[in-house]
Amino acid sequence: KHGADPNLVEVGAGITVRALNKELDKLKLSIRAMGGFDEQTIAGAILTGTHGSSLTFGAISQMVKSVVLVTNDLDAPGSVRSYRIEPRGGVSHPLTYPKDQPTLIQDDDVFHSVVVSFGAMGLVHSLVLHVEPTYYLDETRVAPDWPQVKQQVRNGLLSRVDSVFVQI
Repeated sequence: KHGADPNLVEVGAGITVRALNKELDKLKLSIRAMGGFDEQTIAGAILTGTHGSSLTFGAISQMVKSVVLVTNDLDAPGSVRSYRIEPRGGVSHPLTYPKDQPTLIQDDDVFHSVVVSFGAMGLVHSLVLHVEPTYYLDETRVAPDWPQVKQQVRNGLLSRVDSVFVQI
């Protein structure tokens, strides 16, 4: 857990999506969306922009509220330093943030540059994720022909469901 919010969890960057899901399930929590493969690390899935098939849940990166990054020291070139990077007004409170923790940066541009950076900004150590109470999906599969699908889309299908998978 991270702070007082029960829906914020800090996880090591190297945990696989599968292992994270198992740990969250013990807490009756879940991640909001995931791709079709769960053996990659959570950091790998986030930093590469992985998304699920939902039209409303967004990419996995939207769960990220804070990142601990080990990278070049901005004040001492040639050295490394740890930073906790968050958007402006992030989950950490600058006035009470411990001095012995990674240096806090709360900047929207830096945060968004790091979150989907393909690892080019440095080594991600951990992430604070906003998770949700466990939920279950209800899937219905139908096999209409292409003209029927086009008509359903024109009639608002995408506004009535969270996900549509079309296979041609």
